[in-house]
Amino acid sequence: MPSDDLDALGRFEEHLREIAGSTESQPSPPIVFYLKYTKAADAIRMLAELLDGGEAAREGEAGTLVNGAVGSYSAGSYLGSIVTSRQGTITMMAGSITVVADPRLNRLIAQGTASDIEVIEGYLKIVDRDKGLTEVETDGASAVIELLHTQASEVADVLRDAFAGQVVESSQSTKAAGSASESAAAAKAAAAAAAAAKAKAKSDRPGEGGSSRGQDVDNEPKMTIAVHEASNSLIVTGPPQLFARAKRLAEMVDQRGEQTIQILSPSDPLVVESALLRLMGEEPSGSRGASSRGASRPKPSR
Repeated sequence: MPSDDLDALGRFEEHLREIAGSTESQPSPPIVFYLKYTKAADAIRMLAELLDGGEAAREGEAGTLVNGAVGSYSAGSYLGSIVTSRQGTITMMAGSITVVADPRLNRLIAQGTASDIEVIEGYLKIVDRDKGLTEVETDGASAVIELLHTQASEVADVLRDAFAGQVVESSQSTKAAGSASESAAAAKAAAAAAAAAKAKAKSDRPGEGGSSRGQDVDNEPKMTIAVHEASNSLIVTGPPQLFARAKRLAEMVDQRGEQTIQILSPSDPLVVESALLRLMGEEPSGSRGASSRGASRPKPSR
């Protein structure tokens, strides 16, 4: 019936919505999200972590954990996501949300309430991206160190010894090494592996500085060193600060191998020839001729 009381009409609308139920709580039809840059299996795992993190944040805003859990549960939230794999199909269930990964078409099939679909769509915009806003340089970039006076392989060995523990051996080499170098490299790798195993075993022992879980996390920056024999250069990949140190050391070693050759141009070639003959222990031909000529010269008569 029509009424001029706006307050009464407002209360009537609220009661009607409570009886009919909110449209946001109604289940939506299956929604398909096609992924372009992220695999479906990776996206569904990241989506589960993001949903759990968002739920934890809402619980923290509600106050204590107990009050937050009770308040959020009444709003139709979930206690945590469950990811299962059955015959190659990965499924995530979180409260009223169900997401199935389809690796064949690299897509996610989601079903839930309208608000759940909005949350999933917002998270997938973050997950499915081709690149970040900044260039990732945690592993560094490759750069070339040109050498002029020393063999690149010798300088590479010096760098590996100087930065022991910070050089990661590459799986492929730019030059085929001989049997002797291969055996030396194998022995060196075996020694490094034995030292690493010994250090790990020591860290796993209680009371010796090791972690309780037996995990030894190495956070030191790493670099790789490759030798390019054709150009006598080193290709170094690593963080900028580590590359700068390696470059300074390589240049110092290269300068020590510099050889200076000076060419002298004397005015009289005979002088140089006679000096070289004297160094070799021989008598210069000019002096021999002069002495012979002096000996055979007749004395003047009086």
